[in-house]
Amino acid sequence: MDLLLTISSLAGLLLLGLMLKPLASRLRFPFEALLLLLGFAFGSLVADADQVGLHSGILRDLVFYVFLPVLIFSAAYSMDAPSFGRNLLGVILLALPLSLICLALTSVLIYYGIGHPSGFPWIAALLTGTMLIATNSQALQQVFRHLNLPPDLRTLIGGEDLLNNAFGIVLFTLLLAFALEPDLALGPQEIALYFVWEAIGGAVIGLAIGFVALIFLRVRNPSPHEAALFTLVTAYMAYLVADYVLNVSGVLSVLATALIMGRTMHQDLDAPQDHFVDEFWRLMATFAESMLYLMLGLSISTAMFSERWLAILIGIGAVFLARIAGLSLVMPALIRTNRALKDLPDHNILYVSSARGAVTVGLALSVPIDLDYWWTIESIGFGVVLFSVLVQAPLLELWRQKKLKREEKITDPD
Repeated sequence: MDLLLTISSLAGLLLLGLMLKPLASRLRFPFEALLLLLGFAFGSLVADADQVGLHSGILRDLVFYVFLPVLIFSAAYSMDAPSFGRNLLGVILLALPLSLICLALTSVLIYYGIGHPSGFPWIAALLTGTMLIATNSQALQQVFRHLNLPPDLRTLIGGEDLLNNAFGIVLFTLLLAFALEPDLALGPQEIALYFVWEAIGGAVIGLAIGFVALIFLRVRNPSPHEAALFTLVTAYMAYLVADYVLNVSGVLSVLATALIMGRTMHQDLDAPQDHFVDEFWRLMATFAESMLYLMLGLSISTAMFSERWLAILIGIGAVFLARIAGLSLVMPALIRTNRALKDLPDHNILYVSSARGAVTVGLALSVPIDLDYWWTIESIGFGVVLFSVLVQAPLLELWRQKKLKREEKITDPD
């Protein structure tokens, strides 16, 4: 009964959202925000998400085994391979050093900002900081398209999202194990070996599955519909074999599979089915993100804002302060490794391009309720995502409009 109620509720809300989308577009209201508000309105009517079957167990399974593989594969598969190669060093700088700096600063600011060591210990702050380094600029994509950002800059933003998500999910899983088993004794060497095993193991499995999949595509030469279905099966196979069978990173496995398949199918094969596969994965990613935003809306309660408003504000402030400080430290090296940035007047948009979205929602929803501080972590995650969708995106759109007006005055002074 839970499953039937869950499916019918989400399907009905998504249908209503699609019917209202034209109105939201005219009002320049993000579709993600519309879905979120619909979920919240429906969730308020039925009291809480448990009444539609969205309890913690099914949420975690939906996030990790249904939606995340789709989101990771879609983002990696659609990546512009030549531009990604040119900007690889810049992407790595944004996704590793910057992420570590932001993780450390965000965790420290949240821990001392909340100031409740017994109720919100360091492991809770680290879990929250890790959840918040998973960036997703999807809510800002419409503004980016209107700004006509150069391809290399779009690649930097998309590549940072992609690697941040993979890194954040792996680290979040490790920290969650520490949170659930406080007596778990792992030293620095064991933790380092865990990361190496997770990263290298996941990447190797993903590359192997990707190569086998490409051999099949070359030999079989399937129709566009068969090719799309085959990539979908391959994405889930890469995730399940790595995560469930071999206990390595399923996210990195999917990432490696998608990168090699996307690069080869777009550049080497370049067959008609490739274009259909591209549209198919855009549809799948839109569907997965829509479901996550609806579940976010269903999970929000007014008590979250009345009782955890200060924690939410601390989280929002910590994220932006950490981004500004971290990027200020990394930017000189980023410009040196990516010389194209010197000639891009819009490269400062990197300071505000780190929105939080579907992956942060997924991680927040997956925090077990067995942890005493689960609601605080979830509230901060939800609050930061809400800020990205309801505040950051509209403000960036307003900045874009003012910029266009200034440019029009310069080109046409009369």
